[in-house]
Amino acid sequence: MGNLLYNLFIQPLELLIELIFTIMSRISGNYGLAIIMVSVVVNILIFPLYKRSDAMQELEHKKQKEMEPWVKHIRKTFRGDERFMMLQTYYRQQDYQPASAIRGSFSLLLQIPFFIAAYHFLSSIDMQGVSFLFIPNLSSADHLIKLGPLALNLLPILMTAFNLLSAAIYLHGSRLRDKIQTLVLALAFLVILYRSPSGLVLYWTMNNFFSLLKNLIMKLIGPAISRLGLFSHGKKERPVMTKKETIGNTLTFVLGALLISLISGFLIPAAAVSASPEDFLSVNSYVNPVSFIFNTFFVTLGIFLVWGGIIFFVSRDHQRKTLSAVFWCISVCAVLNYMAFGRKLGTISPLMRINDGLKFSAPELIISTALVILLTAGCVIIFIKVRNLTRPVLGVLIAGVLILGIRQTYLATNEIKDGGYTFSPQTGEDETITPILPLSREGKNVVVIMLDRAINDYFPFILEEKPELKEAFDGFVYYPNTISYGMYTVYGTPTLFGGYEYTPKAMNERSDVSLEEKQNEALKVCPSHF
Repeated sequence: MGNLLYNLFIQPLELLIELIFTIMSRISGNYGLAIIMVSVVVNILIFPLYKRSDAMQELEHKKQKEMEPWVKHIRKTFRGDERFMMLQTYYRQQDYQPASAIRGSFSLLLQIPFFIAAYHFLSSIDMQGVSFLFIPNLSSADHLIKLGPLALNLLPILMTAFNLLSAAIYLHGSRLRDKIQTLVLALAFLVILYRSPSGLVLYWTMNNFFSLLKNLIMKLIGPAISRLGLFSHGKKERPVMTKKETIGNTLTFVLGALLISLISGFLIPAAAVSASPEDFLSVNSYVNPVSFIFNTFFVTLGIFLVWGGIIFFVSRDHQRKTLSAVFWCISVCAVLNYMAFGRKLGTISPLMRINDGLKFSAPELIISTALVILLTAGCVIIFIKVRNLTRPVLGVLIAGVLILGIRQTYLATNEIKDGGYTFSPQTGEDETITPILPLSREGKNVVVIMLDRAINDYFPFILEEKPELKEAFDGFVYYPNTISYGMYTVYGTPTLFGGYEYTPKAMNERSDVSLEEKQNEALKVCPSHF
């Protein structure tokens, strides 16, 4: 359940942060600048979301303030079930749902998944020895304030100061309860992040700084501009949508988001895995390659349905109509794109990456672009003129994609079963391993280490499939309990070349030396001994 929730809510944001960080670090060549740019880009992208959630929060607070006198009167006058019934009646008269109170905390709730995603991603980056401006090492706490033998961390204090200033502006005139809640949250972040790596704290400090700028503009400068009457002309009143139109737009959006998720997260991975299930067998990440399909599906479901649904939820009626039209067009175009294009594009890796990249000929690009334009125009016409067809079409396409995806998954499962593959359970590190290979303490030992791209557990199956290899390796000893780091060669080679002093654990204990230097040290150990 934890993995499912992570894939739905956190992994999409982590992928977004990773994409921005990768692009920015390549452009700037500096991790510190890349972290700041991630904060800038993320804040720009989610600004409309925060702006809308702030507007919803203000409306919620205004509504609660209007109802507060009568709510207090009812709570004071009545008791038990009678109080409950009177409150429910009053809420119904005011067209208010108590569950709507979540809107008042939506802006706060929005920060939690972004914090977890940023924390998880930035904590996974090796920033040992990387400095930025006055920060000596982004992988550890900054220790910038020296008070004799005591060293204090400056960035968490700055982060908290920006947070409190931003809250003071935003909550001006609000209830005492809201102010106390924000103060407690700011102090909680200070405690959690005080000893964290300065790279992570730098990201959250910049986030709080941009939040302060946002509140300064929206709470102080914005009202001043409104009082001057600027930008107030030319605004048109939009017609209020009927309940039927609202439900129709919501259903179209949900079906469109589900169809895109099924194509990109279920059908395409299922087709790739079923084409060669053995290539997706991994003793490091997945017990069975079929689980790769479902993990990918839940991530795409999180991108399009969960986070797309959050954007849809906070949007106004006319924006929801636009979003439902966009998702309707994209989903139908995605089906055509999968069925008509993308054949024989090269070898795809278990990470779902095409080795040589996506390459299309000029005729393919021209034909596909023309078809997408025509199809999009047709989708828009159907959406506007024949709205009743949109949802049935999406339903039929969803059913078709599901059938194809289930068939591909079934084929992959059967091939794995027929191949007789077994999956070893994940075990912890055993520190009491007895060496199998005997070495002489008095004579000369020469050990030849052969490093290749094979995974140890596959070796018996390879020999069964290739009898000529079995004969060629006659006389060699197969050691089944050897360890492979799989695709992570950067972790495995130092240990092979340098011994136990260069295991990942031993190397991580030397935080004052860069990874590059430790790699080069390991490479020199064998030649030096020989």
